[in-house]
Amino acid sequence: MTSAYSEQVAKSEFETELSRVIHRLEVLPVRHHDIAYALTLTAAQTLRDWTVEVDPTGPRELPQLAPRMASAQLSVMARDFLTTGSSTQVTAAAELLTELRRSLP
Repeated sequence: MTSAYSEQVAKSEFETELSRVIHRLEVLPVRHHDIAYALTLTAAQTLRDWTVEVDPTGPRELPQLAPRMASAQLSVMARDFLTTGSSTQVTAAAELLTELRRSLP
């Protein structure tokens, strides 16, 4: 298996899991937004931290937004991460997103 192929597979799995998480966040009842946001902020911060390891520009700590902004904040951090992460890191990030999706109420 070539490195380019491995990278493409990792990115595809990451994109699929990100899409699943975003969908789950968008259909959650309002009563679960606070819990979901706390979980999502943790995952988004982890992605930001991994991005900073490669590209130290921008803020290190993510701002706390309104809970209804969880999917937007995660999406931005995920897209930033995807531009810098290696296939191994992207695979780990896909696993992080899977864990997040499974932990959402």
